[in-house]
Amino acid sequence: MRKRKLFRFAKLGRKPAGDLKSDYYIFGLGNIGEKYAHTRHNAGFDVLEILAQMNNVKFNNYAFKGICAKIDLKGKSALLIKPQTYMNNSGHCVSLFIKKLNIDIEKIIVIYDDIDLKKSALRIRSGGSSGTHNGLRSIIYHLGRDDFKRVRIGIGRPRNENDLVAFVIGHYPKKEREMMFEVYRKAGEAAAEIVENGISSAQQKYNSKGN
Repeated sequence: MRKRKLFRFAKLGRKPAGDLKSDYYIFGLGNIGEKYAHTRHNAGFDVLEILAQMNNVKFNNYAFKGICAKIDLKGKSALLIKPQTYMNNSGHCVSLFIKKLNIDIEKIIVIYDDIDLKKSALRIRSGGSSGTHNGLRSIIYHLGRDDFKRVRIGIGRPRNENDLVAFVIGHYPKKEREMMFEVYRKAGEAAAEIVENGISSAQQKYNSKGN
């Protein structure tokens, strides 16, 4: 993909949801609206968009406060879901899906940005605390548990901690976009690897320390 196309995706449509039942449910976290498009905090949204494009599908279904697209991964189906509740209430969308579709927690994967990891790092985990991430905190609050799989994408921290909010809702400088696009692509591949071959395989192949 040429550099000028990095992080440029088609606008999303909304249609009534079709068959949502899947083998896995992959949630990418972010904030809705052009103001937040392709910012660091929207890493989860962008990873899912890359996964959708790699599998030639579009986000054209809307259900339970999320927009969805279904992909096939070696005979296993995965529903990609972008919560439309804003980051800090991501758990509302995730809990609705679980309750309405009676989803086993083992079938949930959450992808999100993480300031507690070095820039470009990837970390696949099967559970744990929310750390400093409000979206993850919301999910744990609504579910009442934290034992779900997640793919963490390191975005690093600003030099001045007082600039933290501006940093996470800010865009990558031009010189970092190609590198982070590749990290996002690998994050999508890691989620697919979890579906296809399990979390241990994904950890061995994709965990990285970053820069």
